[in-house]
Amino acid sequence: MGVKHHYHGVLDKSIALKDLTEKLSISLSESAYVGDDIIDLPVMTKIALPIAVSNAQDIVKDYALLVTEKRGGDGAVREVCNFILKSQNKYDDLIQTFIK
Repeated sequence: MGVKHHYHGVLDKSIALKDLTEKLSISLSESAYVGDDIIDLPVMTKIALPIAVSNAQDIVKDYALLVTEKRGGDGAVREVCNFILKSQNKYDDLIQTFIK
């Protein structure tokens, strides 16, 4: 999938958020985040597009602007990627690169 940045085992995800936004020179207003549990709330309350998977804790869904139809581990990240690509009008062009 081309993931270039990964934070594993981080309990305070705000630290990872700060590090990543600084590394990539992006603002919180340009950031999306997908969460499912209360440990995700500190980040979800700071970024522009907080997203919860359908099987997230109810409190996490309360803080999300978008709740996926798919469950975490069952296609939710693909759903989010498609949503973002479509909202940026990039989805159709991307699909064309695979079917030519």
